Amino acid sequence: MDFGIVLIGVVVLSFGAVAHIFPHRIRSFQSPRQWQKNPEKAKQRQETYGRILGSVLVTVGALLVFGGLVV
Repeated sequence: MDFGIVLIGVVVLSFGAVAHIFPHRIRSFQSPRQWQKNPEKAKQRQETYGRILGSVLVTVGALLVFGGLVV
């Protein structure tokens, strides 16, 4: 068991969970111009990109935790 990899995995997993649950609290993937031009579309795209990022981070974090426990 590698405690460092498990710890990094838990941190990445928690960041991913927060990004997935609160997609508007992470970095904005839409430009200010898009927010002014069409706020509803920009909001929908921000939620989609935030949830995708959160899902990727949760997956990577889970793999790191698993790898840290197995190795």
